[in-house]
Amino acid sequence: MGKPLLNKILMVEDDAAIRDVFTRGLTLKGYEVLTTSDASEGRDLFTCEKPDLVVSDVSLEGADGLTFLEEIRELDPLCPLIVMTGYSSEERAIRAARLSVADYLLKPISIARLYEVLERLEREVWIRRNLRSAPLFREANVERIDIEIGNDLLLAQQHVENVLKHMGFDDPDVYVGLKEAVFNAIEHGNLEITHEDKSAVEDIGEYMALVRERAGMTPFADRRISLTVRRWGEGLLCEVGDQGPGFDWRSAVAVAPAIHDLQHHGRGLILIQALFDGFEFNEKGNRLQLIKHNVNCSEGETAVASFPADPLAATFLPPPGE
Repeated sequence: MGKPLLNKILMVEDDAAIRDVFTRGLTLKGYEVLTTSDASEGRDLFTCEKPDLVVSDVSLEGADGLTFLEEIRELDPLCPLIVMTGYSSEERAIRAARLSVADYLLKPISIARLYEVLERLEREVWIRRNLRSAPLFREANVERIDIEIGNDLLLAQQHVENVLKHMGFDDPDVYVGLKEAVFNAIEHGNLEITHEDKSAVEDIGEYMALVRERAGMTPFADRRISLTVRRWGEGLLCEVGDQGPGFDWRSAVAVAPAIHDLQHHGRGLILIQALFDGFEFNEKGNRLQLIKHNVNCSEGETAVASFPADPLAATFLPPPGE
């Protein structure tokens, strides 16, 4: 058996029984597992051992697990992070989202569930490594990027990451919010997966199988996502469009569920509202415009002021060349 792509895992968990079960299960799959119940020791292990993945509870001995993960994110902006918790809250959910956590798992968590998450993350790592230098853009400059995206969620995530990096934006809120907007457009727009469809599946593995099945069916297979990212003053303006039938977005906004459970369907719209400063759908509900007023840029990059004072009150972005 070859080594997993995410070979070395650091698990920070104050429940010894959970640590033992997960360590034995992951070791059987070929993973090297480092464990501790202490955030300070976890930081030391991360620095010395350089694990490929960190799994942490939000409640640790004498420490806050999300604060620990924020410190890990400072040390390594790209390391995948998985959060485990026995209960959630809006504050915790938003903090976790801003860390771009790979998953947010509510206890009890089976080892099979963890296997599913790791399988998905390893595919994501493989895609990231193999698309690192791929030509993704049909039009690109410092002001605006326009691309088309298919219905593969992991490829779409990589496209979002690369677009923002290409423009010099380094803001986790923008990345998480824009990724959720694209995922929503794929799932509920192009693939027409309803909340009832999503609720009917038992776990993430079944849901991903549903997405792959729907993506290969007519008429969904030929549909594309359009993504435009454009600088606006010290911020940016984004537009995500799908080729689905649209939806009653006003009702969805009015009855959107609480964000307490990040695994709950409907979280995308909540995260979009929380992480962007403004949003607006077209009447049909298949094009979404987002605005962020102040965006962190990579070192050496500066946002260019070239947009009207209130872009959302004007119109949707024109297509390339207009």
